[in-house]
Parts: sequence; structure tokens; C-alpha cells
Amino acid sequence: MDNRKRQTLRTVILKRLAEVSRQAGHGPEETDAEERLSDPVDQATQERERDLLRLFRARENAEIRKLALALDRMEQGSYGICLSCDGEISGKRLMAEPTALLCVDCQEKREQKRAAATR
Repeated sequence: MDNRKRQTLRTVILKRLAEVSRQAGHGPEETDAEERLSDPVDQATQERERDLLRLFRARENAEIRKLALALDRMEQGSYGICLSCDGEISGKRLMAEPTALLCVDCQEKREQKRAAATR
């Protein structure tokens, strides 16, 4: 991968990291002192909202970790190299999914194995 393409991808990753980090910092905070609602339906709705908030935060944190790993791999010189076959991950794939760890062929093989295992 040439230096220009690497810099472009680094910029994409940094922008996405800033965006996800900003989103992760928004939203109401969970508190230990829960407001007790008298209506069971309201209680269920409130609990569902808390569960969704936890899920969203977990997803944001996972994405932040993936983006940070991509930046680390870039610094180490291993960014854009497939973890499975050691081949180059195409620039087109990295632009679409900057945190990709596998080339298209290896990713397809992995998905086929997973699909076969669930049958």
C-alpha cells in the first residue's frame, strides 16, 4: 500500500474514531439510584431503554477498540495485511471497512464456514 493511500485511510479512521468517541459520550448517564415508577408498564419501558443504552455503548466501545487496533497496525506496518493468508487487503475493501482484518477471499471463506456450522 502506498503512503498516500495509507494517509487517506488513516484520516478516515481518525474521523470515524472521533465520531464514535463523541457519540459514546452523549446520552443520559445510568445511575445507581433508580427512579421507581409505580406503573409496571413504565418500569418495563424504562428497563428496556437502559438495556438498549448498554447495548449501544457496548457496540460503540467495540468499534473504538477496532479503530484503535487499526491505527496500531498502521504504526506497526501490518495494516492492510490479511491475518489469515498474509496477502494484501484491497484498498477498496479498506475504504469500505477500514477495520478489516481479512481479505475478501478469507472473509468469504470464514462466513461460509460459519453458515455451514449453523446448518
